Amino acid sequence: MSPDIFKKPEHLISMRHSLHIMGLCVFVFLTLYACNKETTPDNHPPVLKIKIQPPAGDSTITFVVDASRTTDREDALSFMRFRWDLNGDSIWDTDPDPSPYEVFRIPDIGMHQFGVTVQDRFGSSDSTWFSIETWGLNRDTSRMIDPRDYQEYRTVRIGRTWWMAENLNYGYLIPDTSGATDNGIPEKYCYLNDTAIILNPGGHLTYYAWEELMEYDTLNVTGLCPPGWQIPSRKDWQALRDSLGYRGYQTYLAGRGFSGLSLTYSGYHLLTQPWNPDSLNPDFNTSLFFSRDFSREVYGRRRQPCPWVADQTGLILLRFASKEAAFFKAALPVRCIKTDGYE
Repeated sequence: MSPDIFKKPEHLISMRHSLHIMGLCVFVFLTLYACNKETTPDNHPPVLKIKIQPPAGDSTITFVVDASRTTDREDALSFMRFRWDLNGDSIWDTDPDPSPYEVFRIPDIGMHQFGVTVQDRFGSSDSTWFSIETWGLNRDTSRMIDPRDYQEYRTVRIGRTWWMAENLNYGYLIPDTSGATDNGIPEKYCYLNDTAIILNPGGHLTYYAWEELMEYDTLNVTGLCPPGWQIPSRKDWQALRDSLGYRGYQTYLAGRGFSGLSLTYSGYHLLTQPWNPDSLNPDFNTSLFFSRDFSREVYGRRRQPCPWVADQTGLILLRFASKEAAFFKAALPVRCIKTDGYE
């Protein structure tokens, strides 16, 4: 028998060789796929978190937007890149940067739009837009002349209310140790009995006893204010406080604050007591102003007035429940108001 009959046909050998090569290729492919799957996990987009400090401010404030709390399931913060839209037009104004902070000032007043986007190293991203309010010097100002004595006062409008931007200075000076009386003559106190002392801005250091201010009528709205003006109510002072928002009292309402109201740190005058510059009479760290409202408590048949007190943190209603500290024993500065539509 010929030995050639035991040889495998050439085409079978070639087919077997091809199958070996195909198997090897499949093995290599599966190995590479498995390795790639182990080293490149399913990617999740980052979650952008920002904090704005302060959330609002005036045109001199430096704002810091902090995105350092941004998280990603696969990446550390150092692998992420941030870009910023600094004018709200949806166009990124900065190149990708690993810093999660943006620091800037806003010279213009109003509401401003900004955006930020973050991208991880695998290309997934998250974006958000936010607003910051800024304010500047209040330009809604005017002047008013009191027709009774022709004194001129600066005025400023906040919301729908015009406020005197200087303390009322109407009436006749009486000595610090004298009490005001119901004699039909408007009477006032001035610091150190000197009518020339002025806080600039804010006006004269002039004080009034509450009953004198109200012209001895607890239902009087105008009191000693100029014609067409009235004594602020508790609600008026509350609305003023509410207008602060994130604006600090010192920055916005007092002195040379942006509102132009220029509330004075002028304290109070303790009635019939001499001025004492070396004591806290008055306390020049505190703003105190009368409202036209009074509490239900009556001391010696006299109504207890409800003044407003302010320091550098803001305004709060202050009502003393002690006869010794009752504010009918004190004289305070006065601001008058005129609401749009009020005649």
